[in-house]
Amino acid sequence: MTKLSGCIEMLFAEIEEFAGRISASAEAGLDAIEFWDYSSKDLDAIAAASQEAGLPVAAMCVEAPEGMDFLRAHNPDATFTTRGCPNSCSFCAVNKLEPEFYEIPDYRPAPIICDNNYTAATRKHQELVVDKQKQFTLTDFNQGLEAAEFTPTLADLLGNLKCKVRFAFNSGKVEHQGKNNTDCAENNIGGPPGAKEQNTTCSGERCQKESHIAENPRRNTAQPTKRAPEGKHIIQRLSQVRPF
Repeated sequence: MTKLSGCIEMLFAEIEEFAGRISASAEAGLDAIEFWDYSSKDLDAIAAASQEAGLPVAAMCVEAPEGMDFLRAHNPDATFTTRGCPNSCSFCAVNKLEPEFYEIPDYRPAPIICDNNYTAATRKHQELVVDKQKQFTLTDFNQGLEAAEFTPTLADLLGNLKCKVRFAFNSGKVEHQGKNNTDCAENNIGGPPGAKEQNTTCSGERCQKESHIAENPRRNTAQPTKRAPEGKHIIQRLSQVRPF
């Protein structure tokens, strides 16, 4: 059974009292909630609201003690090949927690890659990562790939790996990007023999037109990102997603 956990940093943002978003999440049918930095939150109020609504806290961001490889301690099968993200999305905490985007050429290879934006790396770094990841039977790009930067060229590179990819779905306006990039990935990454030659839905030109340069407010940092749809609408849409 699919269970939904909502990030109340983004959902129900119209409710100023942060803990008040928990009851709204319960009324909307969520199974759990999560949020970003805990240090600026009233944890007692969150705990009380969580208990009253019967809605557990599934996740929150924490800072690792100095000198500690927090990710490795949490999951030794996970790693970072880059940190940060060059985008400045209003709904995302990455540019606040990790304001500098940089590559880690000597990263520790592991089957789960937790990069915030692997697609923003240079081609040289992307090729380096693929070469290092060939030692694993499966590579999971766990944090997702940016749909607007996913091209047939990158799909072809990742085709050298047996890998699992995800695409960010931050707005209904970019739904066509997700569909087009899913087709691109299926036809270029681990597809059946001859799939690349037979592929007509991701010919490069179409992918560039509909995905790479399609309207994407996350790349246009000069303009504020529009507010996402109301929480209930997002949850209704997520309820229709087939679990994987």
